[in-house]
Amino acid sequence: MHYLFNSNGECVITAQSPIEPIDGYTHVENNEVYNPWEIRLIDGVITKQEPPKEEPKEEPPHEEPTEDNPKLTPSVEELSDSVAGLYELLANVIPPTEEESEGKHE
Repeated sequence: MHYLFNSNGECVITAQSPIEPIDGYTHVENNEVYNPWEIRLIDGVITKQEPPKEEPKEEPPHEEPTEDNPKLTPSVEELSDSVAGLYELLANVIPPTEEESEGKHE
């Protein structure tokens, strides 16, 4: 197998046939077959390394909504009242057209 390593020792290319040399990269030929993400080039020698272990991610605790919970979402009734209030404010800002005031809607 043919392996090409960058300057950090990370394997960037593997191939069964010879690889053309590229400036800044190190070519190594080896009879062993490695997964490129499991190896590094250290002092000119292919070294198999264990992948880094990921620490388990902590999930935030699940909060059940309660009446005392300030994050409690507004009720449908509260939302309806808010929308009605907005319509009332809008009606005061923009007077209705003659058709709307007479009840003629298309």
